[in-house]
This record gives sequence, C-alpha cells and structure tokens, in this order.
Amino acid sequence: MFNVRLPFNFNSPYRATNISDFWRRWHMSLSQFLRDYLYIALGGNRHGVVRRYANLMTTMVLGGMWHGASWSFIIWGFLHGLYLGVNHAFRALCGPALCARLGQSRLFGVVAWLVTMLAVVVAWVLFRAETLAGAGRVLHSMTLAGPSAATHVHLWNAGLSLAVGSVWCGVLGAVASLAPNSNRIGNHLLHLCQTRPTAAALVAGAGSTAVAFMLLMNIMRDSVSAFIYFNF
Repeated sequence: MFNVRLPFNFNSPYRATNISDFWRRWHMSLSQFLRDYLYIALGGNRHGVVRRYANLMTTMVLGGMWHGASWSFIIWGFLHGLYLGVNHAFRALCGPALCARLGQSRLFGVVAWLVTMLAVVVAWVLFRAETLAGAGRVLHSMTLAGPSAATHVHLWNAGLSLAVGSVWCGVLGAVASLAPNSNRIGNHLLHLCQTRPTAAALVAGAGSTAVAFMLLMNIMRDSVSAFIYFNF
C-alpha cells in the first residue's frame, strides 16, 4: 500500500546443517549488520587465519552484548563465535573437494543437522536463562544426569504432563523443520494474487480478518510484554 518492502528476516533457521548456514537464516537483518559493521570493519578475513577467527569471536561477543548487558548474553555470543570458528576450521581442514562430497551425503547431512541443533539449543539455554546458575541447572537436566522423576512446576501450572509436553515439542519441532515458512507462503500467495484476480479479494479478506483477530487478542490480554531490549 505504501510501497514499503520489508526484507525477509528468518528463513527456516532450524533446517540449517551448519552454524554458518544457521546465521544466514536466523535474524538475517542482525546477521547482515554484524557482518557489515563489525566483522568487515574489523578486517574480516583479509589479515590471515588467526585474525579471522579473532574477528569472528569479537563480532559474536559484541552481538551478544547488543542483546543485553549480562554474562549470559556474553557467553552466548562467545559460544556462537566458537561454533563459527570450529565450522570454518573443519571446512578448511576437509578442503573444497571433500566438503562437496560430504554435502551430497544424506547421512552426513542428518548428523550435521543434529550437531548444529544441539549446539544452538545449548546456547539458547544461556540466552534465555535469567542467571548462570539457572542455565547450569537446565543444562544439567538436559544431560539426563539430573532428577527426571519429578515433573517441573511450569508443566503442572500449565496443566500438562511430561508426556504431553514432549509430544507438543515433537510436533512443533517437526512444523519448524519441515513445514514451508512464511516467506514461501507469502511468495506463493503473492503469485496467486498476481495470476488470479479473483483470489486477491479472498486473500485480502482473510488477511484483514487475521489482523483484526490478532489486534483483538492483544487488546484483551491482561499481561504486558516488555520490549526484549528494554533493559539494555
């Protein structure tokens, strides 16, 4: 309506098979900002291997601090800097030919995806935790070394059992990993509206109804959600 074109910001990041691919898919506007104004400004990969890894680590740590002034965000950025360094070192060690062959292997793709998701989830625990001690308890429980018999109080408060919660995690994980994302759906709807004029009215009506419903639900909420970067 106002000729404003907003860039895609997420592109199914949980389908990534390495951490570099994850950052090309996750929060793409932030990734581009970190690349252009921090990584490249620091020298990028123009001053040797050691400087490249140092620039990667510095960029990700500063990116973590951008989210908030706490140790959990700093460690989160450090972990992603470490992940990126390990990924670049692995690809350099394998070489272009072996990387190309591994890229064609389905088994390697599955293993790479599992390792990437494990690394990302571990870092998310630190990103979300309010304290480092709380993050440590969550990570300890994730290793199955902690107590597993008791259901967490948050599940009880939500009226969920551990089995139901696990099923929902599996279902939502499958949707995030396998279903088409909003970018593809939006492009498909745009093509449909451009090729079939009768579909434009239907899509416009459905979109207006969805927006009105979301606004109504937001107005009726009792709680107020603070802006994620408000406390920075």
